[in-house]
Amino acid sequence: MEKSHEHSDNAPDDIRRRLRSELIEELPDSPPSPSHIATQLRTAIQTAVLQAHLGGRPLEQDDAHIIAEFMSFAVDRPASHLAAFGHRNGLDYDGTREELLELAARPTLRLEMREVINWLSSYLLYQQAPELEPPGNPPGAWRHEIAYKEELGLTAALHIRGNPTRAEASDVFETATRFVLEHGVPALAFLRLPGSDAAAPDLDEDFRARYIGSFPTLRSAFAALVREGFGAVCAADVGGEVHLFRRYP
Repeated sequence: MEKSHEHSDNAPDDIRRRLRSELIEELPDSPPSPSHIATQLRTAIQTAVLQAHLGGRPLEQDDAHIIAEFMSFAVDRPASHLAAFGHRNGLDYDGTREELLELAARPTLRLEMREVINWLSSYLLYQQAPELEPPGNPPGAWRHEIAYKEELGLTAALHIRGNPTRAEASDVFETATRFVLEHGVPALAFLRLPGSDAAAPDLDEDFRARYIGSFPTLRSAFAALVREGFGAVCAADVGGEVHLFRRYP
């Protein structure tokens, strides 16, 4: 993702507020349509996320820094951990994640930005614990989509084995929605793992067999990781929790 807007700690507050209201949050002063630069930034960020999903991998390092920098525009404190990470001034994992959790809790946050936070949070998780990164996409034909359901405030990153048509993929998303409504956020985390086939007839059984548990922090997941064995577990940070799953044998 190319950086189309240079930002420093001395950036004018009006630029920060404008991009915050156009790109990150729905605020009282948000314009009815975004400016050209906000549209470019949103497209670049969404493309970075989609490319990661298509590749069955975390965000690229440069993309993670840029996304963190722009997300920091919505942090209401003089010194932001997100901004520091965005400027490549080191990573305070706990502080940066705390800021992302605070942003995610806001009802004003735009739906697509919640998905961006999930991807950035998981990137940070793998920086702390690389052994928890899931393996990449398995061989064969797959369709990879990120779908939104505005009325439920739901975003699902899906992998579908084979070459389904758009209509078939839409049906899979409806099935995945019911799956998520039944099992909650851990199901969202499971669906985004490479190799999790959202169209599989045994999806529910597979989830139950692989799901270990969800934890508010990486530190609180340590006992489960020791019990299962670090090499046997992968994880995703989604919806403010670290979700652990057994790897495929």
